[in-house]
Amino acid sequence: MMIAVCTAILERFLAPWPLAVHVYNQYYQGLVNRELRLTKISSADRVLCIGGGPVPGTALEIVAQTGANVDVLDCDPTAVRLARRVVSRHKCKGKVQIFRANGCDFDLSQYTLVHIARQAQPQSEILNHAWRNLPRGARIILRPPRRDLHDLYTCLTNRCWHINCILRNHNCLATHSSILLSKPLDADA
Repeated sequence: MMIAVCTAILERFLAPWPLAVHVYNQYYQGLVNRELRLTKISSADRVLCIGGGPVPGTALEIVAQTGANVDVLDCDPTAVRLARRVVSRHKCKGKVQIFRANGCDFDLSQYTLVHIARQAQPQSEILNHAWRNLPRGARIILRPPRRDLHDLYTCLTNRCWHINCILRNHNCLATHSSILLSKPLDADA
């Protein structure tokens, strides 16, 4: 939880400074690139990022690398205000929308991929909501808190009869920092 608080403070400080945002977003390029290879996002996808924060780096990087339309949720009004300002100065501004909303009850019916940020809380409830409410064939990319990976493995193992794992190593762990879940296309899965 401490990392989430520090990240929020850092992003609030950086948000007014375009050059600082640009440098900060360099961190997301490689991470998002690895996630894009796993999820195969294209410009036809409709993506939702839950937990965007004041600097929605993941959303901006997804748009920059794929051209997909991305909506971003955050429940913090200050983060939403700052994120809208960051997006308004970015070349991807027409492709990213920022909403103040809760990831535990947001309508997910129009999305083909949901990205759940590491700092999005409560992560297990957000994951459960996404799994229950996304359409068939949709994907979820999750950045779990590193300290809680063991608990998440247990959660995923208990769900694996539901989950079509894209990569089968380590019970759905796709990379060292992200987990990819894919809802089956058929109703029997």
